[in-house]
Amino acid sequence: MKLQKAQETYDHLRTIKELLKSAPHDNYVMKNNVLYKTVNGIDLLVIPELMQPSIMKTAYECGHYAVTRTAQHINKEYYIPTLQQKNRTIHCKLCSVYFDQ
Repeated sequence: MKLQKAQETYDHLRTIKELLKSAPHDNYVMKNNVLYKTVNGIDLLVIPELMQPSIMKTAYECGHYAVTRTAQHINKEYYIPTLQQKNRTIHCKLCSVYFDQ
């Protein structure tokens, strides 16, 4: 329910939801009023901008992975446009020292 409400706060996502009422659009699908994007045959939850930092932080903290592995972890369940660029800002201080060497 929280995700559904969050998706409704973004004009772009609301527009996609409206388009889907009449025809398929760019591999997006609706399930229980929640927007998904089909990527490689898998329906991924479309995460609104406001919720993205939390999803990325949680995925990173699951193993303190580097950028690519964190993105792979996220991309199993979620669709976040421009994830690669956003993901580069998530390392904790300890990991930043390690990865920047």
